[in-house]
Amino acid sequence: RQLADKIVQTNARLLALNYMFEDSGKIIQFALFTKFVTDPQEATLAVGVNEEFAFLLNDLTSQFTRFELAEFADLKSKYAKEFYRRAKQYRSSGIWKISRDEFCRLLSVPKSTAEQVRDLDKRVLKPIIEECGPLLGLKIERQYVKRRLSGFVFTFARETPPVIDARPVEARKAEDAGHWTSVAGYGEVFTTTELFDVTAARDHFDGTVEAGECRFCAFDARNREHHAQNAGKLF
Repeated sequence: RQLADKIVQTNARLLALNYMFEDSGKIIQFALFTKFVTDPQEATLAVGVNEEFAFLLNDLTSQFTRFELAEFADLKSKYAKEFYRRAKQYRSSGIWKISRDEFCRLLSVPKSTAEQVRDLDKRVLKPIIEECGPLLGLKIERQYVKRRLSGFVFTFARETPPVIDARPVEARKAEDAGHWTSVAGYGEVFTTTELFDVTAARDHFDGTVEAGECRFCAFDARNREHHAQNAGKLF
């Protein structure tokens, strides 16, 4: 039941997601998800999608894990949301270099804001730093040409994109005796594909779950050395 409650909470955040873009001078606003039906007894989740814009899901699911999608849904600023989505395209390198003009274009920053550095800092970069900073370990380097702000170099924690294993479950279990898996911004845990869970891994490093109840500590003694290593740290 606890898992079902978490799923329902995540569904509520996803239902609140809405998008806006301009097309031929028209401003189009829409919600991507229309309905969620969670059945704890049958262990199923049915999702209703706005069919006209369903193609956007290919973009989202190709970039995000289900945990990242929940993080994305929690972001409040439209600029933070778009930055998070764009930054995930560079997860393997942890570096995104971009000109000021292109950055403003991709994030749909109004011309009046884009032209004034003070407004750009306050209305665009500040919410990005506040909301995405703790999630990505974000740092921003400003670049200048003749004292004019010309672009940015965004650096953040490098990640290994998730790899989908299409083999049958039994075949995966037979071969997966355990391996080291990196958790961006935290460290590595020795786990299996079936056992691994990003949220549980973060709880392991943060110490929000006791070692005796930690799935990773129970699976392999080597994980106990790093249990709660981030306890007490702000970031």
